[in-house]
Amino acid sequence: WADCVRTGKPVVHNDFQNLPDRKGYPDDHMKLIRHASVPLFDGDKVRIILGLANKTTDYDKIDVLLMCLVGDQLVKILHSKQLEIAVTKAKKQYDQFVNNIPFGIFRAHSTLEKTLNFEYVNRQFCEMIGLTPKEIYNDANSVFDAIHPEDLDSFITLNREVLEKRTLFIWEGRGVIDGSVRWLRVEARPEKILK
Repeated sequence: WADCVRTGKPVVHNDFQNLPDRKGYPDDHMKLIRHASVPLFDGDKVRIILGLANKTTDYDKIDVLLMCLVGDQLVKILHSKQLEIAVTKAKKQYDQFVNNIPFGIFRAHSTLEKTLNFEYVNRQFCEMIGLTPKEIYNDANSVFDAIHPEDLDSFITLNREVLEKRTLFIWEGRGVIDGSVRWLRVEARPEKILK
């Protein structure tokens, strides 16, 4: 199996027992008659050895080609898994950072028709408006309920203007959180979504 690592190329031995430079293998190892192995690279390093043994007929170029194709898919799966792990780690670090900032942070999609969909809220944002993340994600428009009824029209009007002109959203007004009136300041920067 190591020959493919040493050479960096696929290796086929169709008469393994009669190889002049054959090395031994453990007593409990199955007897090798023929085998093929392919090195799978990640950059310039061999990360995986893909091997087959004891096919009833000799291994040929088609077998090696098929092993290389399967190997390429295995490397893609490995990269995908590594990327998934890296994204999970980055998200965890981001969440830890954002949840220690002393003000509310959100990311949402909004339209001129007053529809709102949140894709991220931090703990402080939820505390500021008196809702849980689940409540916000399930009914994003519930955030409008946290705005004092007398200030809601100014909020909606400003939101519409900001979306049309793509300017900075800065609004100050009253919120009604758990029955008490609080002063709120909301800042947001709209971004056009590219499709």
